[in-house]
Amino acid sequence: TPPDVPGTLLSSFRGGADIYVIGTQESCLQAEWEALLARHLSGAYVKVAQESLMSICLLVYAHKQVAPHLRDVRASAVACGVGNVIGNKGGVAVSLLIAGMRLLLVTSHLAAHDEFVERRNADYARIVA
Repeated sequence: TPPDVPGTLLSSFRGGADIYVIGTQESCLQAEWEALLARHLSGAYVKVAQESLMSICLLVYAHKQVAPHLRDVRASAVACGVGNVIGNKGGVAVSLLIAGMRLLLVTSHLAAHDEFVERRNADYARIVA
């Protein structure tokens, strides 16, 4: 257990996780599935971060006992679509500190098909930069 977090804090709560991270691409019904997700988490979790780029979305929920220990929460998005401006392709990320450790969470939607592997690799490099 990290020194600044009680040993029982980073354990599972009633069979659940301490943090849930949900990444989606091409999801048009974000409000609907977000409401279903919140209902499923039954009030024991709070949304600590959200980032989106057109239809690419990243949500981070933390248990109410864990959320106060999350620090320096940051979010960012990188477009990789036409001209690196359009957000139909790209990535979104959330970073945070928990117990003194930096955690980076990324989801992306990149070009499909075998013939675009070089483009995917270039887009990946752009996102992580």
